[in-house]
Amino acid sequence: MIRLDPNLRWLYTELPMAERAAAAAADGFQGVEVAFPYAVAASDYRAGLEASGLALVQILSPTDWDAGERGLACVAGREDDFRATIETAVAYAVECGRPLVHVPLGNVPAGAKRADCIAVARENLRWAADAAGAHGLTVLIEACCRARIADYLVHANRDAVALIESVARGNLKLCFDTYHVAMEGTALAEDLEIAWPHVGHVQIGNAPGRHEPGEGELDLHAFLEGLARRGWNGWVGLEYTPRRNTRDALAWARALGLLPEHVQ
Repeated sequence: MIRLDPNLRWLYTELPMAERAAAAAADGFQGVEVAFPYAVAASDYRAGLEASGLALVQILSPTDWDAGERGLACVAGREDDFRATIETAVAYAVECGRPLVHVPLGNVPAGAKRADCIAVARENLRWAADAAGAHGLTVLIEACCRARIADYLVHANRDAVALIESVARGNLKLCFDTYHVAMEGTALAEDLEIAWPHVGHVQIGNAPGRHEPGEGELDLHAFLEGLARRGWNGWVGLEYTPRRNTRDALAWARALGLLPEHVQ
């Protein structure tokens, strides 16, 4: 059965970050995603999750997002800094139940050639996958649409898949995000067929506004049904901005039986 988990950077934003995991548990979730949990010691974060009965599903390797960084994987000359971010993420993940480690690929620097940046990313991802694999961890990469991050290394899943295949590490997988796929003008079913052998995680958000199922052009109910038919038994992350407060905006998930009807 499909298991939903909210990305706490996007959902429950009506609450302080420190209260969001408990709110998710009260709504019946069994896991959460947290992009950058590093301000809290890993042991403390693990204790908080355990107290709420939650699994940590995914984290991102650290990058200076507020300063405009979107990852270092493709940036020549920053290899040592990249490795330091991976070491930090791996150590945190090992302490917190071994979540998926999402490695943001980064923006193509001004004046750089995309092909050269792909080559840099390929070597960095091999190193990252090996470092994570030594601890039984899976590494994710993601294609990000031009509308969201114009200079990101890869915008389409076909290019992310090509990069994964060139890295040739079994623990390097794709994060399949419906919003990014749709905003690149690709049909979800067709794109999923191409990407399926490499999918390690799924995230949903409607297009074009990046809201919940039922609030946009995509039939995400049908998409989730298709995942179930394929036998998907991983998590599906909710990475969108709810139209209303988060609890009310989860009515779609309760209607599908993916969350309990009665919440605390």
